[in-house]
Amino acid sequence: MMANILIARDFSASSEHALACGLDLAKRFDATLHMVGVKVHADDPFDPTDEPAGLIDRIREQFKERSRASLTAGGFDPGSLRVHHALIRGEAPAPALLEYVDDHEIDLIVLGTEGRRGMRRALMGSVTEEVLRLAPCPVLTARAEEDADAPRIERVVAPTDLSKASWSALRYALSIARAYDVPLAALHVVEDASVPVAYGVDIAPRGAADVRSYAQRALNEQLARLGVSSTHAEASVEEGHPVREIIAFAAPSDLMVMSTHGRTGLDRTFMGSVAENVIRRAIGPVLSARDFAPFVAEEPTA
Repeated sequence: MMANILIARDFSASSEHALACGLDLAKRFDATLHMVGVKVHADDPFDPTDEPAGLIDRIREQFKERSRASLTAGGFDPGSLRVHHALIRGEAPAPALLEYVDDHEIDLIVLGTEGRRGMRRALMGSVTEEVLRLAPCPVLTARAEEDADAPRIERVVAPTDLSKASWSALRYALSIARAYDVPLAALHVVEDASVPVAYGVDIAPRGAADVRSYAQRALNEQLARLGVSSTHAEASVEEGHPVREIIAFAAPSDLMVMSTHGRTGLDRTFMGSVAENVIRRAIGPVLSARDFAPFVAEEPTA
């Protein structure tokens, strides 16, 4: 599921926290780490585009040394994992990172959510949003904290809008929960019970209680199909504004897994822009993707 993990490095506080999260996942999945920085071309059209002879090689070596030092500081055992260090060049960070992802069959991108301009240009902010929109693989975002140690994950939370895309996210979340040996919590937020088509029912429910009952049953059935016992998973249905309820439901020690694409048109409930708002506001790490299906095993048959 995770053979190659890319960790974007700009050495900011958020980048260090992202490193801790990515390193922890790499250990649990025995994945190869790709420590990648981006050297952005000069924005000034009057500056020469060619680097002085040997300069880029020296910058790459400095990046590698600093990257190795950060691994050592994080308690990394050089013999425990495979690591590649790469300083790549590009006109903008996001396209350069995404090109590397395509060239190296990356299964997960790890980014901090707050960076600085540097290697002076931030890998975060609008860059993160661009990566989230265009990445062909899941992306884990981690907010900067004073303590850059890997978070102690105590639960995996999977918000779902009951769409096919979110079911794939739920299956992916289960694999993460098993890797961490923690419970899985599936969550659905009832936002508008007056549009029953969003819940796949043909007859209009009499009220919010009917929608809650339908959603609860759907979540329970899906967890059962995944072969998860009630002692290792829970299915919760809340009512209210999706972003607010999801943020309130997830604790700082939770790892959230959610799809950024869900239903569309009249069937749309809360994915898409809601997922982006959750990523911006979440205290704990969030692992998201446009489509988790290529990265999970086929759904078990009943």
